[in-house]
Amino acid sequence: MSLPPHSIRQSHPAALTTKKYGINKKELLKACLSREYLLMKRNNFAYIFELAQLTIMAIITMTVFLRTQMSRDDVTDGGIYIGALFFGITVILFNGFAELNMTIAALPVFYKQRDLLFYPAGAFSLPSWILKIPISIMEVAVWVFVTYYVIGFDPNVKRLFRQYLLLVILNQVASGLFRFLAAAGRDVIVTNTCGSFALLVLMVLGGFVLSREDVKKWWIWGYWISPLMYGQNALAANEFLGKQWRDVPPNSTEPLGVLVLKSRGFFPQAYWYWIGVGALFGYMFLFNGLYTLALGFLKALGKPKAVISEEAINESSNDLSSDGAAQSPTSSSSMRKGSDQEARDDSSIPTSFYHL
Repeated sequence: MSLPPHSIRQSHPAALTTKKYGINKKELLKACLSREYLLMKRNNFAYIFELAQLTIMAIITMTVFLRTQMSRDDVTDGGIYIGALFFGITVILFNGFAELNMTIAALPVFYKQRDLLFYPAGAFSLPSWILKIPISIMEVAVWVFVTYYVIGFDPNVKRLFRQYLLLVILNQVASGLFRFLAAAGRDVIVTNTCGSFALLVLMVLGGFVLSREDVKKWWIWGYWISPLMYGQNALAANEFLGKQWRDVPPNSTEPLGVLVLKSRGFFPQAYWYWIGVGALFGYMFLFNGLYTLALGFLKALGKPKAVISEEAINESSNDLSSDGAAQSPTSSSSMRKGSDQEARDDSSIPTSFYHL
């Protein structure tokens, strides 16, 4: 029995493809890490601008919630401190919103390279997550270390670093959430709409705008799955179970901090801080995992097309016309000389040549 002309048995083993990608996944991850780091250095203005914006907002915030005007006499005063905590969480949450447009801008190139089997989705998603962790640490450090003691939170340094740790994790949760929404939406309009709706739901069901007792029964599931709820409960427990809030007011048997927590529907147990940390860690891995899955299984919306705007066409035509006008005297004289030379050359050719 004769073998087919291109039999696998007769082919050299080095000519056969045995792997989906050209190199192993570890080398692919290193290459994508280097590329992402290079892109971050090129776009460092965006990160510097975010850091400057966060610094200005921290300075404004610490002048609004100034400790010289903040007392700890009753439950109403505690509500002001909860408002300061909620505002800090909101700022950190909105800081992750910038990942929407940055991820959307990177998707067209990613889809093309993924379809050409340059690298898997995980090699693209992990660098965008890992390399943003130092930026989150820096941004949250600016916010916490500028505002904490000026606002007048509990002076215990351990509680300072607890708040710092929780806000770093919350910033990573927000970044992972908006990256996932960008990869799932794949369109600027769709993604911004979904991102704004997600912010609305997170803020309303976070435990401050609506306390746990005020949430309707058919929406209570949204309260329990909201990452902002766990962050708000953890920060409130970290602050109001401190030494500054242990005074027992008249006609009460409980410390003032516990009364403040119960008045807003928060849990007055100290272990709720660690529950919040664990829940936010879980959400961080969940959203980044969903981001990777969305990159791996979803396709680009529509077909990529090479499009040039009308303004660019008009600009290029104007440049060509101006160049042509500048070269018109020389070109016209050269054209006349060329035509005269061609006429002389044609006259020297015998007439019989054209009839061959």
